[in-house]
Amino acid sequence: AAAAAAAAAEEANAKKDVWIAFTRVYAGTLRAGQQIHVLGAKYDPATPDKFRSVATIEGLYVFMGRELLPVNEAPAGSIVGVAGLGGLVLKNATLVTDSACPPLSGMYMHVKPIVRVALETKRIGDMPALKEGMRLLSHADPCVEVLVQNTGEHVLVAAGEVHIERCLTDLRETFCPGIEFTVSPPIVPFRETVVPAPKTDMANEAISDENKHARRRHYLFGGVDVQDEGGVVPVQTSKKRWTIKVVAQPLAKEVLEFLESSTDAIRVVETYKERSVDAASEDTQAFRTKFDAVLAASELRTEHVLGFGPRGSGLNILVSTLPSLQAQSLFTKRADAAAAASASAGDDAAKEIAAFAQSLVVGFQLTAQAGPLCEEPLMGVCFRVVDVAVHGEEEAPDAGFSGQVMSAMKEACRLAFLVQPVRLMTAMYSCDLIVPSASLGRVYDVLNRRHSRVLSEDMKEGSDSFQVKALIPVTDSFGFSEELRKKTSGLAAPQLMFSHWEVIPMDPFWTPSTEEELLHYGEKADAPNVAKKHLEAVRKRKGLYVEEKIVEFGEKQRTLGKNK
Repeated sequence: AAAAAAAAAEEANAKKDVWIAFTRVYAGTLRAGQQIHVLGAKYDPATPDKFRSVATIEGLYVFMGRELLPVNEAPAGSIVGVAGLGGLVLKNATLVTDSACPPLSGMYMHVKPIVRVALETKRIGDMPALKEGMRLLSHADPCVEVLVQNTGEHVLVAAGEVHIERCLTDLRETFCPGIEFTVSPPIVPFRETVVPAPKTDMANEAISDENKHARRRHYLFGGVDVQDEGGVVPVQTSKKRWTIKVVAQPLAKEVLEFLESSTDAIRVVETYKERSVDAASEDTQAFRTKFDAVLAASELRTEHVLGFGPRGSGLNILVSTLPSLQAQSLFTKRADAAAAASASAGDDAAKEIAAFAQSLVVGFQLTAQAGPLCEEPLMGVCFRVVDVAVHGEEEAPDAGFSGQVMSAMKEACRLAFLVQPVRLMTAMYSCDLIVPSASLGRVYDVLNRRHSRVLSEDMKEGSDSFQVKALIPVTDSFGFSEELRKKTSGLAAPQLMFSHWEVIPMDPFWTPSTEEELLHYGEKADAPNVAKKHLEAVRKRKGLYVEEKIVEFGEKQRTLGKNK
């Protein structure tokens, strides 16, 4: 019996998975049995009790192909595997012997997870096992994200179609074997944005001033008659105490590119805002100087920026030139804010606006997180608070006024967005492939069917092969690799990598309005609209209302009997 128990224990240990952390030693010597501090990415030496844990190095290994060679210590510059960190490290962490050391910056992933699928078990009792398997998969693959949506769906996010297939195979074979689950069709995210007013119509004719200022109305306005003045939308709070006027504008290209490259600096500014910007002035001074330079063309300064969105570090900004709101800017120092508060001590309206400024930022954040088109995040939009009028200053605001301001600000941002020329943005893959000259024509056939755009075509020196670089929408990339291999008999294998977000040029709510468009497209305008197709598909998937005609020009059918 003892021998059988020992054999069972040995078999259980053999089946037990051991997590080996891929580690590089930057300074000092790492030894087996050593006690170390594991610092998370959000660790701050000022608060040593958060995002920190203590672990003991159970073993050090050198990666030798498929084998692991045990070693006792690893000096600086070594790349080793560390055992004993299972459950303490999610994606990356910093190992130190002194908790006063700040953590190193996280890994930069050249490939971003963009394609997602929803997983659901066939038996409800297997759901905990699937959750644990997805957690282990996210723990093992740094390019995988696992999240739970508001609808309760468990979503797996990966880099592409092939990566999704690999992850699903690992789930079935390694992380939750024996669990049967269903996989939804691939879900591709979109972004919502606004663009400058077009100068030509769909028929490539110049838009007259009469048509340029025509009012755009569609079912997303919800029957609300918006009285916008040059794009400025006024919205009142539920009890008519405030009137908030907001206008939405597209961000300049250089501003958007700067924000994309400065995500970490934006997070620092947001973090230190809760304490004081003065404490982070040295860290953010270079960022602030560059940000002022790119904002100069828009006649704005960093003192006008109230917040970034979504989640405090996105690619949308909320600005205002109102003196009562500038004191609440992310870049305003505490001394300047105190001076502004004392200057407006006798102005009750300005004090009330300053007191509820954070509610305006929260309302903006809610809109930036889920836009009005199809509840996808916004990108490249600047919301400007033009004016805040306070009515009934003699009465103090009630207890729930903060929520009223949030709701009014969210509605103002939503309507200000819709009165502008709206567009959807789709994710783009960069496609790099090498193909023999005999198969080049078939490659172009496949690329054209996938709405791709070829960037370059260079002949490889010393061979008859061409290197083709193209951009392909992620929505059209499913099955692309397999089709390309079939058409070229396996001679072309593409490499797809997320490149950028690109605006779909068509207006999803376009209808012929000018004389030239009516002449060219007719009144029905039944030409294919890619943006409208994507918009309606996303809204249907999310259970949102879609305006569509089930039957058009229907006539009653008559069946005439025939006497025989």
